[in-house]
This record gives sequence, structure tokens and C-alpha cells, in this order.
Amino acid sequence: MNAPLERSTEKDADRHQLAWAAWPADLATPVRAFLALRAARRQACLLESVEGPARLARYSFLGVDPVEHFRGARGKSTLRGRAGTRSFDGPVHAALRASMPKELAPPPPHLPPFLGGFIGWFAFEWCASLEPRVPRATRDPWEVPDATFDRF
Repeated sequence: MNAPLERSTEKDADRHQLAWAAWPADLATPVRAFLALRAARRQACLLESVEGPARLARYSFLGVDPVEHFRGARGKSTLRGRAGTRSFDGPVHAALRASMPKELAPPPPHLPPFLGGFIGWFAFEWCASLEPRVPRATRDPWEVPDATFDRF
């Protein structure tokens, strides 16, 4: 039997929305749930937590329909979300830090350590913003950004 879906309190609803459920692993695997979300044309991500020498994940994090999209390249970054679009000048990692929420809700004590946030990647070329001696390609035929993150 599936556990009932639990939600964060109404008091915190203006700052965040958190929902969680615990399911036995033999009923639905995290990968199967992720594939079902993708089949329903939802934007989703799946993170598995494996620490140290362990081979199996202790927690699975499924994020659905991000609330914000961050993209940065060559000293210019944008954050798009429900509140509109914000632009940032300067290093991409500094812009990402500046776009993070200033206040985070305290996690319920019985939940995993990661409850949501920015998930994404930094491109290899991003290292040129950290180390000026690393040459940056003058031409990028694929126009890959330095970083792309979604906030789930």
C-alpha cells in the first residue's frame, strides 16, 4: 500500500511547496517513475544518492516542472521564473549564487538531506572564468552555455 502524500504546511506555502511520499521499492522504481513523468511530457530530473562504497542509493530525488531556469555564458546570465526574468553580469558561478533564495525553509527532520534546489551543470569551458590562463575558444559552433541549472 502506498504511503499518503504529505505536504508542507500552509504557513510556509508562500515561500515553498514541498511534497513527499515513501513507497516500497518493489512497487515502483525511481527510474520507472521518472520515465512515466517524461512520457507525460513533464520536465523532470532524477538524482540518486549513493555515498562512499555503497552500490545502492539510499534516497531518490525526483524533481518535476522547475520553478526557475538559470543560464549563463561569457559573463552574462539570466534567471527566468514566475516572478519574471532577472539578468546578471559577471562570472556565471557568482550569478548563480546571487540568484539563490536568501531564505531556505528548515527541512523536516525525518526527510533526506536534499529537498530541492538548483540542479544542472557547468560546461568545461566555464573553467576559463576561474583560471584566466586557460584559453577560451574564440568560436563555439554549438553555442553551449557555461552553465545551465533548473530549480526544482
